[in-house]
Parts: sequence; C-alpha cells; structure tokens
Amino acid sequence: MQSPYKKKRRFARVQLSKQLRIRLRDVNELIDRCEGDIGLGGMFLKTRVNLPIGTQLSVSIELSEGTNTLEISARVLRLDTTEATGREGIAFEFEELPPASEIWLRNLIEQIRTSGKSSKSF
Repeated sequence: MQSPYKKKRRFARVQLSKQLRIRLRDVNELIDRCEGDIGLGGMFLKTRVNLPIGTQLSVSIELSEGTNTLEISARVLRLDTTEATGREGIAFEFEELPPASEIWLRNLIEQIRTSGKSSKSF
C-alpha cells in the first residue's frame, strides 16, 4: 500500500536492513532486526510501541551489536495503525543532523540501497 505521506517527504527512503538495531533511549525500547524505512529526514519503524505525537527522544542506530552507533534526536511525527494505513508503527522526524551524523546516515542508506534492497522515494 502506498503511503499517504509520499508528497510530504523531501528525501528518498530505503527499506531498513533487518541487521540494524534501533534503540529508543528515552523509553528504553530495543528493536532488534527492525523493519520499516529510513531516509535523511526520518524513519518509520514497525512496532507496537505507542508514544504520543510530538514526543522528543534519542534514537540509536547500529549496524550490528558492538559496531559504531549513530545517536539522533528525533520527534514522533505520527502513529500508524493497521486500519488506517495497512501497517502499524511510528514515524519519526529527525530533529537535527550534525555533519558527521549526516555522513554516517548517508553511508548507511547507500549501503542498504546497493546491497540489493529496494528503495522508495517518498
């Protein structure tokens, strides 16, 4: 199902690699082998974690346990429910990406894109 938010996105998104680990630090939630998508402006995670829209939190992304970790400040943009969009999860908008973090994230996205994963432009 195509996302109703397609026209609002400024950056291309790629499907998240199931090798990634995402930690929502402020709610102490670890999403191992996560599903969803990610771009320079934000990400969507398939999860049943329920956070109020507007919640600000720190998100940690690591390629696998023990590797370099990217810490990003994010804000909950919306919650998707199965009935509304056909998928359940949380959309995050990245608040601020320092230059080094942006490079790390660009490299991650390119690595996912070239590893044969499909990308989608939203």
